[in-house]
Amino acid sequence: YMSIREVLPEIVKPGHDLSIFGRNFGEDSDTVWIGNKSIKSSDQPDKLIWSDERIDLKVPDDISPGDHDVRVVKKGSSVKYSKKITIEPA
Repeated sequence: YMSIREVLPEIVKPGHDLSIFGRNFGEDSDTVWIGNKSIKSSDQPDKLIWSDERIDLKVPDDISPGDHDVRVVKKGSSVKYSKKITIEPA
């Protein structure tokens, strides 16, 4: 099963990098959700880097500030990070 150990940084601005650390994400990318905003490799072909234990992505420019859940979705399974991250105003 997938698990998220840590999301760094926990406070981030739109357009900045975010890293998700965990396990069993698999080698083929799928979808990361930050709040109600989905990020797929087709949205960020050169920015979303997916491996079995780490996912790196760029926080979308159009995400609203505030506290958001982070979820990783893979082939119908999903896992949510135990803490919320904070998106600061750009």
